[in-house]
Amino acid sequence: MMQAKTKLASIKGIERKPKLSPPKNSHPTLESSITKAKKNNHIRIILKVVALLLPLVAAVNTLRSYGVIDNTVGEYDEVFGNDLIVQPPIRAAHTMVKNNSDSNCLFQHSSLYRSIYVYEHPSQGPDSMKAYPDKNATFDPWPWIAWNEKSKEGRWAHYVLGGQADQFTLEIILNDLFTHPGSCLRSFDPKSAKLFFVPFLHSVAGHQGKVFQADFSTTPHAKAMLDASDGNYTNWKEVWGLTDEYWARRDGADHIVVQSEPCHGFTHPRMKRGSHHYVYTQKMLSAPIVVNVEISQTFLNMYPKCAAKNIVSPYPNPDGRNFNGGFDDLVSETLKSRQITLSSSREISQPSTNSSHMMHYSAGNHGECRKLRSALKTDFECSNSKPFFDQFKKLNYPLLMRMATFCPCPGGDSPSAKRMYDAVIMGCIPVILSQDFVWGFSTEYDPDMILNPNDYSIRLNSSNFDMPHYEKGKCSTRTIGFDTKPLEEYLLQNINKSEIQRLQSNLIDVGRKYSFYRVNQTRPDELLRLGHLPDGEASFEIVRALEQRVGGTHWKACQEELKTVNYERQ
Repeated sequence: MMQAKTKLASIKGIERKPKLSPPKNSHPTLESSITKAKKNNHIRIILKVVALLLPLVAAVNTLRSYGVIDNTVGEYDEVFGNDLIVQPPIRAAHTMVKNNSDSNCLFQHSSLYRSIYVYEHPSQGPDSMKAYPDKNATFDPWPWIAWNEKSKEGRWAHYVLGGQADQFTLEIILNDLFTHPGSCLRSFDPKSAKLFFVPFLHSVAGHQGKVFQADFSTTPHAKAMLDASDGNYTNWKEVWGLTDEYWARRDGADHIVVQSEPCHGFTHPRMKRGSHHYVYTQKMLSAPIVVNVEISQTFLNMYPKCAAKNIVSPYPNPDGRNFNGGFDDLVSETLKSRQITLSSSREISQPSTNSSHMMHYSAGNHGECRKLRSALKTDFECSNSKPFFDQFKKLNYPLLMRMATFCPCPGGDSPSAKRMYDAVIMGCIPVILSQDFVWGFSTEYDPDMILNPNDYSIRLNSSNFDMPHYEKGKCSTRTIGFDTKPLEEYLLQNINKSEIQRLQSNLIDVGRKYSFYRVNQTRPDELLRLGHLPDGEASFEIVRALEQRVGGTHWKACQEELKTVNYERQ
């Protein structure tokens, strides 16, 4: 509902401090004259500096226009700056015209060049986008803006380097992608825009600076999104304060929403599993394009056309050490300190099929597959690989993945887990033990996608490994009655060296496809917190998929599909 307007200081989460009075002086008139003279002198100096710089700026722009000065891919942050633009200042004209500097843009050749409109708070956007332009209506600041700034400043939750919540940062990364001036995707003219992005950071709002979810309630803004997805725009206007003109134009089929958590959406499923949260909390069967990190094979089989309407993205990995060589250096230094020679798992030459570091597994015993996870842990304790990895207990598990050939990947609290994508980026062959898991950017859910999971991963029947093959703590004693072998033994006997080399060779390319940032040794570690442009191939895949969905083209097929299945709106 319309609320009293909150001051700008509360939006940024900054407490205003009272202005300090100048110290009293026995000669106020003399002090005032001196101060005025100093100010005039400063102004004269500034004007001289500006006069000197203007010809230089003009010369640089001229050289750029002739192509003499150019900036290569990966340098957008230096050209355009690293600041994350969440809510830009009001523009006099909400249109963008191509200029010489656009030759440096990441998506200058995309059909979505300057074509994605990003909704703004009604206090900052144009009057034409307000729900009530003729009324002096004020609306509360979007709460996730303050939480995002506080978390960024304090390095909390989503901004902890290598932290647990960084797996839920897809909404922040795509917000960066669409709003960063270096991408040239953003349009300030809704009438000419091809797509509309709703910058609702509901994972940030839900975590409120904590690692685990802090608020499970359905907020007014989330309720408005649920309603708008079903074609009811009353709360969109009353809570968001924005016009429903562009929602109603195509029922929201040209609107982009992001679901960055597998088990949470606009509302929390409250322990309901199966396809419930895809349908009712993330609204994947509604008109908007849902960019998400997970769908299940079961959901895909039930709604193949609606699944293809949306975009399944990899879990993001915003840790800059993946891209600036930090992790490579750490692994090399660790091995060198122990006088161990080991070729990188990214190299095709590695490994031999009897390697002592064939497999690494480390995972908590939680989620829907606790039985499988417990059995994998017991069997790994008795594996040939365990002694090697025991030397590196202080390293985090992605670094251990980098030294392994195979990485078992069971599901988590849902069919997917970030470890599937961590394994790919680290160059470790993922062994998928989740029957319902669907790879992002893959032909498993959309034939127009680019990746075939058989080219870079192995999928096995998890039921063959959900009972331990050894008695716990007794590696000399095998459990009786098994027709199958422990996972490491199975892999050694059934995956030959040439197949390992084929999979590892493909992992190099797929690792880039699943990365939102390019490899660049000059990058800082905290890419997300510093607002660097997501210029990796994953960003290009997202944009390519969005290009194919302009105009709500995939929604029509989903609508026809829903007529043939038993689907009830809540």
